[in-house]
Amino acid sequence: RILGVSGTLDVMTRYEKEVLARYGVETYLHVPSVYGKSNFSFDEGGDGLTIECSKSDFYHKICEDIKRVTAEKRAVIVFFKNMASVKEFTSSTFYHKLGRQKKVLSEDMVASEKDFVINKAATAKQITICPGVFGRGTDFFCKDAKVENSGGVHVIQTFLSEQRSEEVQIQGRTARQGKQGSYKLVLLEEDLGQTFGMKHGEQKGVPKAGWYKWLCDVRDRQSELHAKVVDGNLAEATKKDRNTHGYFDALLASNPSTAKSLFKEIYLAMKRPIPSTVVLNMALAIDVTGSMHKFSRDLPSMLSNLLQGQDSITAKLRVQFPELDFKLRVGVLGFRDIDDKAQQFEERTWSDGTHFTSNMTKVISEIQNMVSASSGGHDLAEDSLGAIHRSAKWEKNGDWSGTINCLLVLTDAPAHGLAPSEYSKIQNGDTYSVRHPAGLTAESVVGDMIAKDIDLFFCSFDPAATSRTEQRLANAYLKHAENMDEKEVACIPMVQSNQSMGTLASTLSSKH
Repeated sequence: RILGVSGTLDVMTRYEKEVLARYGVETYLHVPSVYGKSNFSFDEGGDGLTIECSKSDFYHKICEDIKRVTAEKRAVIVFFKNMASVKEFTSSTFYHKLGRQKKVLSEDMVASEKDFVINKAATAKQITICPGVFGRGTDFFCKDAKVENSGGVHVIQTFLSEQRSEEVQIQGRTARQGKQGSYKLVLLEEDLGQTFGMKHGEQKGVPKAGWYKWLCDVRDRQSELHAKVVDGNLAEATKKDRNTHGYFDALLASNPSTAKSLFKEIYLAMKRPIPSTVVLNMALAIDVTGSMHKFSRDLPSMLSNLLQGQDSITAKLRVQFPELDFKLRVGVLGFRDIDDKAQQFEERTWSDGTHFTSNMTKVISEIQNMVSASSGGHDLAEDSLGAIHRSAKWEKNGDWSGTINCLLVLTDAPAHGLAPSEYSKIQNGDTYSVRHPAGLTAESVVGDMIAKDIDLFFCSFDPAATSRTEQRLANAYLKHAENMDEKEVACIPMVQSNQSMGTLASTLSSKH
């Protein structure tokens, strides 16, 4: 037998009742309040509901209602969706014009502070601002005769709850235990669009008296869609659970064929599906300081072989995966050192506004222009961490949206703070050996990369100089808490006699 008690039984959705029915709960008993008829007031077809088109009108309407009610010596409790919305309102000039008799209630307060604000909330002319979490179970009980005689506590809700039950709970913070109380919904049109997909001005096609029913209908439709998603996820999880149990049962029963079949099904269910078209976004962060000038003649042709032709990365991937269509998009960043200031970074956005393009002819031309003007650097270490950070932070529409994303850093110098110990004995070895001016570390830039699901290839024209940088980046990847796919840094020496760009293409293709 299952017995439950709910204060929101009247507003249970069809889906919620179906879920309870699965567990045999099909009988409901409505118990009337011991305090008799409710004195709760909500003018849902009139002034009890407004929808404002701008943030300033929204805040103005909230404050207008607060001032009206407090002028009657009543108390007002305003519920915002979350603490972020509370902070935005309390930072506005509207809030500061409400006078001194106001308090903010937040979850991070200690218990004694919360109790003080809650006990004071239902007193005459008191204004309390809080997030929606306090709409459930918080007892704002009114003991002030002035408030009760003037109409009781007034509640303003500034957002439409995604669940009707939450709304009922917030409404229940007033008119408690037979006392008087009123409630109002002040909504922002933009919020309705973001949460419920409503179009701008959609309410104008509905009579004002029918707004609340219209909002409830929209909410119910969204709830039904959410229920379908929940059921689909539950069915998938149930199947995985059944297969997992079956797999271990088969192992224990020494039934290898069944275990093998179930393991394959489990593996395929967990593995991300492979699309028919694979978009490879490749960013090239090229060191264009003076020390790289000796490679400026050969580097464009070497990269051209990587990006196009029979030894290119896409050509090798198509050999390995003939059933897939590979599309390569390339972005280019030239970088110098920190003290080069305005000339530190050279980057290109293309006609579609992104940093990546499929036009390899333009990419090679851009690389030629960059490396031909190699200059600057000032010290032996370079800002490769800054280059990684800047590339990972590309945010144009479509940047880093590929099926596979990778960044190739091409340099002959260590990163600042990660130079070999010998550099400390050399004048101008590492100007920023203690701290990067922007606070960048190997760990922080790796975090940028992992957040965008970007693989890192460190291509060194002086492996002895960059070995410590490579090791630190590799360790940062392996130890990062969010590196669930166990990504690693691929370190590729570019100056060994047996190392060519064809080998680089093979390394890139085999990694994926």
